[in-house]
Amino acid sequence: MEKAEVVLKEQPTNEEALLLKGGSLLAKKENDRAIQFLKEISDKGVRAPDAYLMLASAYLAKQNAGEAEKTLRQGISNNPKSGALHFRAG
Repeated sequence: MEKAEVVLKEQPTNEEALLLKGGSLLAKKENDRAIQFLKEISDKGVRAPDAYLMLASAYLAKQNAGEAEKTLRQGISNNPKSGALHFRAG
């Protein structure tokens, strides 16, 4: 996550660094922080399929399948050609 933080200091809207930070939080099993962070970047306009996939994973880790499904559907709405989102949504 340090690399992401360094980049974000210089370029706070760098989508790759934002996604890396979200992924790092998930990898550390900091699911509450990951959910908060990924929702924030989504509100700021990040629409990458990986953002929705990570957010759904964080919800699933918290046993919240309803929010995970809602997140995946929203991701599909914003990325209708994403095979990964369609696959995860079932």
